[in-house]
Formats: sequence, C-alpha cells, structure tokens
Amino acid sequence: MKNSLLIFGTKNFNNSLKEIKEYLNFSLVFFDNDTFSELSLTTINSVLVEADSCIDANYLQHILKIKNKPILLFKKSNSYMPNKFFYDSEIMFPLTLVEISNIIINLITIKKFVKVIFLEQRNIIKIV
Repeated sequence: MKNSLLIFGTKNFNNSLKEIKEYLNFSLVFFDNDTFSELSLTTINSVLVEADSCIDANYLQHILKIKNKPILLFKKSNSYMPNKFFYDSEIMFPLTLVEISNIIINLITIKKFVKVIFLEQRNIIKIV
C-alpha cells in the first residue's frame, strides 16, 4: 500500500507535483477546504507544505491543527515563514525526484519508529 501525503501548496506547486506524481511512490491528496475533514487525516502518512502556501490564513489554520503526522516543509531561500509554524523537516528547492522521494520515506519511517519506541517504553513502564 502506498503512503498517502496531504499537500498544502500554491497552484504552481500542486501542478508541478501532479506532473511528477506517476514517478513518486506516494498517493497525493491535495488540500481542499470544501472537502477536508479532521477524519481524513487518519489515512494520511505525512504532510507536505510549500512555505509560500502559508500566506493563506485558511491553509495555515488547518496546518497548525495537524498533530502526530510528520510535516515536511518545502521552501525557497526567500519563502514566507509564519512565526508559530512547526514542522519536522525542511528542504530547499530545487530537488531531484530521488531526493524528494528519499526524504519523504525517511521522514515517515522515522516518525513510525519513534512511535513504536515510545509505545514499547510505555509498556515497559507499566510492567515495572
């Protein structure tokens, strides 16, 4: 099963991802305010945010509500950055397809590994 990525991007960023999605091993879900719900996050493995899309207050409001999902920030050196925005990793443009894919896979894998370790430690503490 492919990992699903929720995308918050500008029109140009989203169009670029649509053009290369067949070369990525991910399902892409583009944020749409009319159809988005908190329940849809249960099927998402990671969130990709283009920094320039954070200018949209509606996008930013939804991004700030996301918890327990790795967030990868795509940015240019001159990108707008809100003050209260937290993310797990950032990458700078330009990138190759291989770089994008590897970074996303590593981010998802690390987040899953940390969650497993946390649960195992919690179980050990309960036993003791």
